[in-house]
Amino acid sequence: MTLATVANIAAALTATVPADWESAASVVGVIVLIVVAVVALGVSASGGWRIAPVVSIAWGLGWLAVARLLGDLIDVPIGITATIVAVIVLIVPIVGRFMRERTLAD
Repeated sequence: MTLATVANIAAALTATVPADWESAASVVGVIVLIVVAVVALGVSASGGWRIAPVVSIAWGLGWLAVARLLGDLIDVPIGITATIVAVIVLIVPIVGRFMRERTLAD
């Protein structure tokens, strides 16, 4: 839901902002993806490092990365950022969950 909401907001902004803002699209996209990472990690952390929410977000980020690196709307900074964010969003909860279970076992 998080990634879909962000994509819908981005689409709405694309349709409404002035054309001269196009030069800032990659920078704004990267910032938005960083916000997605923070929200995804917050959701996972608040749920005891649940994996399911971040897997779905990482899946969406992966498709976004493929679309921006190989699709019709090429945007390399956004594609690379989406890839990095997808990896971070997957790794941090896995490590967090492992550490939590290890601490509980002690």
